[in-house]
Amino acid sequence: MIDLTKENIKLGMSYSSAAAAIGITYETWNNWVKLGREGRSPYASFYAAVQESEADLMRDCLTQLRKAASMGNLESIKFLLERRFPQDWSKKDNINIQARSENVNVNINPKLKQEETERIRQEILAKLARPIQDAGNPMLNFANGRED
Repeated sequence: MIDLTKENIKLGMSYSSAAAAIGITYETWNNWVKLGREGRSPYASFYAAVQESEADLMRDCLTQLRKAASMGNLESIKFLLERRFPQDWSKKDNINIQARSENVNVNINPKLKQEETERIRQEILAKLARPIQDAGNPMLNFANGRED
């Protein structure tokens, strides 16, 4: 069973497919991995085999990727750089948004006079209407109606 697992992982099978190939559920697979990570026998040897096979697969894939890159395949080079050094080479699809949140606790008192109710309402509206202050962030400026 361990030999078949090693072969399947080296081929690139997902854990759920590798589990099905040896006749266990994905939940059982995860339990075995957890127990193996804790060093419990016989699961520790299963876990070690999975880790070794993943490392072998990674080495084989990187070897093939390097071969393709050495033959001028720019997509292979970009792929390796994006995955191995994402902080420098990955596509920047994420936008960092900063927001400030204020809690407004309002106790409603039905005996308040109309003037007091209106004053509280105006205070709340004034707080909600304040723009987010960040002159260095063009996205926030745009959101606040400024085109700096």
